[in-house]
Amino acid sequence: MKLDKLDSEDDIKASHGTVRIISAFTSFGSLDFPARRSSTAWSRNWARNRKKCDTEVIAQLIAAIKSKEDIAALRTAFKCRRKGREVAAYYEKQNALIEELLKPIEELDDEEEAKNLVKLQIAMYGSLVANILLLGLQMFAAITSGSLALFSTMADSFMDLASNIVLVIASVSASKRNNQRYPTGKQRFETAGIVVFSCIMGALAVQLIIEGGTALAGGERTTNLDAVNLSCIGVAVAVKACLLVYCSMLSKYPSARVLAQDHRNDVALNLTGIVLSVLGHNVKWWVDPLGGILIASYILINWGETAMEHIQMFIGKSASRGFLARLTFVAMTHDHEILQVDTVRAYSSGAGYFVEVDIVMDINTPLYKSHDIGEALQTKLELMDEVERAFVHVDYETTTLEHHYFLPHLPSGWHVDQAILSEEDRVVIIRFGHDWDSQCMKMDEVLYSIAEKVKNFAVIYLVDISEVPDFNKMYELYDPCTVMFFYRNKHIMIDLGTGNNNKVNWALEDKQEMIDIVEVVFQGARKGRGLVISPKDYSTKYKY
Repeated sequence: MKLDKLDSEDDIKASHGTVRIISAFTSFGSLDFPARRSSTAWSRNWARNRKKCDTEVIAQLIAAIKSKEDIAALRTAFKCRRKGREVAAYYEKQNALIEELLKPIEELDDEEEAKNLVKLQIAMYGSLVANILLLGLQMFAAITSGSLALFSTMADSFMDLASNIVLVIASVSASKRNNQRYPTGKQRFETAGIVVFSCIMGALAVQLIIEGGTALAGGERTTNLDAVNLSCIGVAVAVKACLLVYCSMLSKYPSARVLAQDHRNDVALNLTGIVLSVLGHNVKWWVDPLGGILIASYILINWGETAMEHIQMFIGKSASRGFLARLTFVAMTHDHEILQVDTVRAYSSGAGYFVEVDIVMDINTPLYKSHDIGEALQTKLELMDEVERAFVHVDYETTTLEHHYFLPHLPSGWHVDQAILSEEDRVVIIRFGHDWDSQCMKMDEVLYSIAEKVKNFAVIYLVDISEVPDFNKMYELYDPCTVMFFYRNKHIMIDLGTGNNNKVNWALEDKQEMIDIVEVVFQGARKGRGLVISPKDYSTKYKY
C-alpha cells in the first residue's frame, strides 16, 4: 500500500486511528535478518546499500506529506462528511508524525540555554510573588464577604502558593549537583513535590466539600458582597491571565507546564467563584455554598488526575508510540554500520525518559568503531528534550523470544547433574533442544506460562543439546524438542500412549494439559513410581 494514498473506503475505515507511515517505516526496520549470527557477506552487502536505503526512506517520508490544500480537498471528497473528516484527520496525524521523525536534533548552545533558564526563573519567581499578593487580595475578599465560593477560590490560591514554593525548592535543589549522593541528578525531586502537593490539594478540597455540605444543611445564610470584594477578585483574574500566557510560552519545561495549569485553573475558578457568589447574594442563598462544593469538587478531580499522571512518571510509564517511532528512526539512520535496531524502550523517570536502544552490527566490526558509533548515538539521543538518560547496547545478533531468558538455561553437563541432585521435594523438568527451533519455541512458551503455577512442586530448566551434548546418546535426544522429568535423582517415565515411555518429544500447545502431566508425574514420583500414566492418551495426536 502506498504511503500517500488510501485505496478504498474500507481501507480508510480499517486504517483510521493508526498512522500507516509507521508500518512502512517499521517494515523497513524489520527485514529478514538472520535469527542468530549474521554472515559476513550478508553484513557487507547490507552496509553497502544502507545509505541508499536511508535516502530512499527519507524521500518516501517527504513525498508522503500532504499539503493543507490537499487535506482541505479531502474533507469534501466524500459523500459522507464524517468520513471526509476522518480521512483529513488521518493525514494530519501522518504529517505530524513525519515532521517529528524528520525534525533535526540540535544541541542548544550555552547562551540560548541560559536565556531559557532565565525565562523559566522569571516564570517561577514571578508566579511566586504574584501568588503571595493575590492570596492576600482573595483572603480579604473571602473573609469580608463570607462567601463559600470565594473561600474555595482562596484555598486554591493558597495551594498555588504552596506549589510555587515546592517548584522553587525543586529547581534550586536540582541545580546543586552532588555526584556522590545523586549520580543521576535530582530532577525527580520536582515530580515528587508535585505528587505531595496534589495530595495536600485533594485533602483541602475534601474539607471544602464538607464545609459546603454543612452550610447547605444549616439553612439560609447571607453574604456581604460589594464592589471592593469583586474588584479584588477581578485584579487576581487579570494577573493570572497574564501569567498564563507567559508560562504557556515555556511549555517545554515541566515546571512551566504545571504553573500554566495552575494559572489556567485559577482564571476559570475565580470567574466561576465571582458568578456563583453574585448569584448567591442576589438570587438564591444556596447557590453560594453549592458553588463552593462544585469548585472544590473540580479541584479534587483535577489535582487527583495530576497526582496520577506524576505517579505514573515515577513507576516508569512507557513513552508514546510516536516518540518510540522517532527513537527508532534516529537509531536506524544514525550510521550505515548499524545493521538492525533490535529493541527500543523509553520509560518515564521523573520529568524525562530513560531510553534503551539495542543495535546490531557486523560481528567483525572493530571494538573501537562499535564503541564510537554506540557512544555517538547515545549522545544524540540525550540531546532530545524528552530524554534524560540514554543507554545504547551493541550486539552482533538479534535476541530470541523473551521466555528463553526468563527460563534458566543449564550451560554444562555438570549443571544438569546438579539441578537434578539439588531438588528434594520438586520435580525437575528439563527441555532438551535448541532455542531457535520452532518446536522448542512453542514448548518454551507453554513452559514459561505455567512456571509460576507449578513452582511449588516443579522447577523448569532449558538445555541446548548443541552446547551440552553429554546426554544426547544416553537419553536418545534425536527429536527437535524433548521434555523429560526427574525426581530425587531418578528419571520418571510417562506413558503418553505414543509408544515412547521416556519423554514428551513434541511441543504441547495446551497449558492445562502440561500442568496436568506435571501434577501426575509429581504425585506418582512421591509414591515411588518410576512410570506414570498420562491423564490424556496422545496415541491419535498425529491423526487429529
